[in-house]
Amino acid sequence: MDNNAGTKILTVDDDTANRYILSKILKKAGYEIIEAVNGKDALKLAETQQPYLIILDINLPDISGNEVCKLLKSNPATCYIPILSISSYYTKNEDWVLGLESGADNYLIKPVNSHVLLAIVKSMLRIHDTENELRVALKEAETANNLKTQFLANVSHELRTPINVILAALKISGNAINSVKLMDIKDKLTRYNGTMKQNSYRLIRLIKNLIDIT
Repeated sequence: MDNNAGTKILTVDDDTANRYILSKILKKAGYEIIEAVNGKDALKLAETQQPYLIILDINLPDISGNEVCKLLKSNPATCYIPILSISSYYTKNEDWVLGLESGADNYLIKPVNSHVLLAIVKSMLRIHDTENELRVALKEAETANNLKTQFLANVSHELRTPINVILAALKISGNAINSVKLMDIKDKLTRYNGTMKQNSYRLIRLIKNLIDIT
């Protein structure tokens, strides 16, 4: 199944036979397999190889699979990698609950049916792809929002400068109007000056509101 080519899956199990069976099933489906035999190697490979999915056995020789799961989910570099916990030893309901509470996204009991395994893997990868698309969309939206905020701040600043210049000029012209002798002309100039000043202050209030919103 070439459509899965390049999709890396990390299998973590210290049992050679189990790793072989998992690898055989997954490779036949077209997945690229990375193997780890203990928790320490799993943590390192998960961070450096960035697999699309981790199939994690709970019973490991150095660190319990549940603890590995917690460490993976607490690491920003690996927290988004989906984890399928599996076990032939921890099979009780409380074990299943503990595995999920440790951060696993799904839980299977060994021996695993190949059809069930592939169905779950495909389902988890679809969810993973959807979550990645949502994260990318969210990041793009945040970037666009930051650019918009910066743009509004720059525009607000650039608008205030010419309006302040206009107000200063209106103040000077208002002093000059006082020296006009013809009353009808003086009244008209005073009215025009007042209208311009009133609308300039209105623009300043609008810009101030824009800055506050930003």
